Amino acid sequence: MASAAGGLTLDDLPLSKILPTPKTIKDLQNKVNWNFNNQLFNPYHVIPIAVLVGQTLLLTFSWAFFAMTLSQPVTLSYSTATYVQKNYQTVTLIVTLIATFLSVCSMILYAGAIRYALARTLAGSSTTLYVIFASIHISKATPIKNLIRPHWTLLSLVCALAVNFQTAGFTTLLLPKPISLPTTMLGTELDMSSPPFQALMVTNAAKLVPGKCILASRRPFLTSLRSLDYFAHVLSLSEASGTNVASTRFALPSFLNFNHFSYANGTMGVLPHSLEDVNSNLLSSTGNIVPSTVSTRNKQGQVVQPKQAPAGLPVQYTVIQQGFTADVSCSTQVLNATTSPSVVLSSITNKIFDTNLTLAQLAVVCPGDTVVGTSTPVITSVNVDAVYGAVCGPYNNTQGRQQWSKFNSRICVCAMVLIVAFKLDLVLTGSGMYKPFGTVICSVFPKITTIAVDYSVNSKLFNSTSPNFLNSSHPVISSMDAPWLGDFATGIFLQGLYVGQGILGNSMGDSILAFWQALPDPVQFANEVMADYIRGVLELSGTLLRTAYAEDGNGLFPNGSSTPPANMLVTTNGTHSVTTIGWHQNPATSAGILVAPTFVSLMSMILILVILFKRRHHPEPRTNHYFDPGDVLHIMSAATAGGLAHKLPSLDEKSVRNSDKMRIALAPVDGENSRPGFVLLHDENDNGGNSPTDPDGYTSVPQT
Repeated sequence: MASAAGGLTLDDLPLSKILPTPKTIKDLQNKVNWNFNNQLFNPYHVIPIAVLVGQTLLLTFSWAFFAMTLSQPVTLSYSTATYVQKNYQTVTLIVTLIATFLSVCSMILYAGAIRYALARTLAGSSTTLYVIFASIHISKATPIKNLIRPHWTLLSLVCALAVNFQTAGFTTLLLPKPISLPTTMLGTELDMSSPPFQALMVTNAAKLVPGKCILASRRPFLTSLRSLDYFAHVLSLSEASGTNVASTRFALPSFLNFNHFSYANGTMGVLPHSLEDVNSNLLSSTGNIVPSTVSTRNKQGQVVQPKQAPAGLPVQYTVIQQGFTADVSCSTQVLNATTSPSVVLSSITNKIFDTNLTLAQLAVVCPGDTVVGTSTPVITSVNVDAVYGAVCGPYNNTQGRQQWSKFNSRICVCAMVLIVAFKLDLVLTGSGMYKPFGTVICSVFPKITTIAVDYSVNSKLFNSTSPNFLNSSHPVISSMDAPWLGDFATGIFLQGLYVGQGILGNSMGDSILAFWQALPDPVQFANEVMADYIRGVLELSGTLLRTAYAEDGNGLFPNGSSTPPANMLVTTNGTHSVTTIGWHQNPATSAGILVAPTFVSLMSMILILVILFKRRHHPEPRTNHYFDPGDVLHIMSAATAGGLAHKLPSLDEKSVRNSDKMRIALAPVDGENSRPGFVLLHDENDNGGNSPTDPDGYTSVPQT
């Protein structure tokens, strides 16, 4: 065949040309069996080192991260926080994968520690077959379903829960979440209770008090429009402010917008604190600047910029500051020209172009006076659907509340419909929309208050990036009577009443009438609604007054200055809070998130340390070093080595219960350096005694 093919066959070649040399065979064996000769990769040494180092690193990382985020919040950068906010589901997935990886690493080390300890116990002395069964269950984090040894069953259940709860613990620890960053706020504002400011109000009365009156006896009457232009741009807010406060009685949330701020259920007479300058339209239609008078401070008291919050997360702060309100109580009385106070309505009707218009006016004589005070005349239709107002006072307070100039302001609001015959000396009958008001007298006691004001970004209602939503509905911290503000506050109310008057009706009257019609018992609650409405307008007057004194270029302070002197300032303080994304732990509850990972790590490390300490003077044959009781192939190899021949019970017997009576060891079955196998040392089911062991604890099995 070879010659026919014209070449050589394998039979023609010497074996040395085909087979590798002995040196090559030895080198190949060394490469294949590297784990038997290389101590570095020997499981006997690698597993305890890996468990101790790995679990120490996991413990150190977990508790260091926990401690770092417990002591103070750790925030993400603005760009990263914004990304997390917009992609929270993706971030949660990534963090969960990381937590799962850490949990799997911990579980591998935990299982390795238990199997290592079991292998060393089998090789060192012996253990029952039940312990082998239970240990393998525990290493796999599966509970034991029998109660032969209840403590083993309980231990397996605890270990199974701890191992499987690790992912939840790591996820809770590592997942960034919304956190609040509080910062101290300090500032100043106008102190309307200071004596210098009280004197300043007298000086500025002609400029600020709307319709500053001609003095008659001891009583001022609002009879002119001398100062109307000063607040002309904002007087229309009076109706909205009264409605804003009255709505709370009906559990209706309402908002008043003024100077880029929204007030919930009333202004409470405060000037909003802003961290930046605000444009105000109080003194001019083009607007003036209200400078910022508050700043955020760090723990050292240094001014710092507040941290930005990603879109959609709240920025809020609470400031303790000064406000203004009034105690208002109203009662319905029947008044006419002969009562005290006396009320007389006068009107003149004329035809202008093709329309009949009526000019009407309220004349009031207050108790103890003879001089008649008149309200500002209003132009209305021939039906005279109008609301009038005048002020009587100040008076001495019978309750002992000391007030400036003995001021006790009384707003006399008379709402009537004058028939044409009366105006033209003709008697006609008729009714009007405001007739249900009758004549109402409301006692007003102005007060300066100290209140807590919450500023927030209400992103659910509108898109805003700065805290411009105010809620000052907290209980008043303190208050004091402020009669020196009575002229101004009631003047704002009366001018708002005047501005709201039109030919077809009065806006304030329409609002109050709408509330009255919603009352289940108008007779009982009508005066309370009226009092709430008036209080809302008076609180707005406090906000307007503070704004006037705060704007740049106001020129209202001594020597024409626009900046309040130090003796007219009061300190304000509060807490600024930004919600951003980062890590922070709650000291009261967050320590529980690391219970499971810590238990698993400590159990693994303690198990390794204990078994190393117990076996430190008992070396094992190298053939035992690679035995893994968690590997089914290793178990089959050890079980079929010959040491358990005809010793195990059949499957139809109570194998689990019998296994608790069988002590098993791992030892060379066919003499020294032979492969290791399971050897039955003691079986309480048999009458035979224990198998002999050598001084190192290894079973001596005769060779067959």
